[in-house]
Amino acid sequence: MSDLKDATINGLTLELESLADSFSKAIARYDYPNADGVDTDDMGQSARTVQVKCVFWDDGGGHVTFKNHYALLEILALRDLLEFSHPRYGMLKGRIESVNVRADERQRLAEVDFTFVEQMRLSLGTIARVDVVSATEAQFILAQVELQEEIQLVCVTLLGPGGRDLAAKPLLPQLTILEQFTSLSRAAQSFVEKINAFEQRLNATLTEIANPANSLLATINFVTTFPGRIAAALAGCCERYTLLSAGLRNAPASFLRSLQGGLLELEKSLPFPELLRGATAARVGVECGYLFAADETNRDLLRRQELTPAFDSQGKHNGGESPAAVMTVTEIETALGIARRLLQDAVDRSRAATSAKELARLLLEHANSIKLEREKLVTVLVNPPLPLHLLCLKYGLSYSYAPRIMAVNPGIINPNQVAGLVVIYGR
Repeated sequence: MSDLKDATINGLTLELESLADSFSKAIARYDYPNADGVDTDDMGQSARTVQVKCVFWDDGGGHVTFKNHYALLEILALRDLLEFSHPRYGMLKGRIESVNVRADERQRLAEVDFTFVEQMRLSLGTIARVDVVSATEAQFILAQVELQEEIQLVCVTLLGPGGRDLAAKPLLPQLTILEQFTSLSRAAQSFVEKINAFEQRLNATLTEIANPANSLLATINFVTTFPGRIAAALAGCCERYTLLSAGLRNAPASFLRSLQGGLLELEKSLPFPELLRGATAARVGVECGYLFAADETNRDLLRRQELTPAFDSQGKHNGGESPAAVMTVTEIETALGIARRLLQDAVDRSRAATSAKELARLLLEHANSIKLEREKLVTVLVNPPLPLHLLCLKYGLSYSYAPRIMAVNPGIINPNQVAGLVVIYGR
């Protein structure tokens, strides 16, 4: 049973033998007298259902899960919303519609099939959307507090109870960490030397790039102990790598990959690389939030321009600067995937990393909400060749979509003679 998939429901671990998802659309049909066929209207997606077969068994060794199927049945009896951690789609909330149990006490084997129906994600009305910048920044600040606690825990783990007093000693900013500790044991002296080298290595990285005085880090008060100094050095180093990759912000996925790659490469030369991994996850998470917010600003500008007639009543051209290209659904999902993989790694290393969990949730929910308003990209075959504006007209698009179609089709050389496979926005 090595190919089982892991999942959880209300915190109970499940081992899934099979997993199937069902999607359907709510299509309204309108019949008219003396007209062949029907007119249709898309009313949105119907309920998502998940069919699950999970297994429980005792093998006489270290695997003892047979009794867990009784716990599952108790969970299924609850009338409240259940939280089901889907192996692919993440956390889903909903209810169990049907259950089928097959259990053999003698073989200590049980199979449970159930159908899970997802709860509506959004209430009726306007799409709920939080301020992704302020929300992710709040979690980024919390991540710095958690990072300082993690550094203190490392000290206590390596040195025992005496490490707590070592980590609580106030330090002077003008002196190095090593200069402020004397009369230490051999183990403590070795640890302080490593911490001191760790801080100096971080502060000496990308020194040609200055940390802005008005950045988010300037609003954070790090404690004056060495956990605070190390956390500040980690955050400052991540910020400098962000500035180094800033020229790629117009290509969000490339920007995040560059930021991630540079920091992961730096890990190889550090004595405590796991600490940088946590700081990297927080930085990439908040930068992903910035990208989504900037994209929505560009999107709003694009909407206004596309709704503005090209010429006014006097025949004057309503020109203006072209807005920056907006992210497609694929680009949104790619950027989200990069950030969430790093955040998941931070959660796997420390279950106390609540900021990483919340950052991952905020980014996912924001991405899901903005994707609802994004046009889907579809590929069409153009033959014979058509002018790009005529192609837009053929598929029900405004001619103002032409620059956007050009942006997602770098192979279009002559917009007056478009042919072959072309990616357009579906309506």
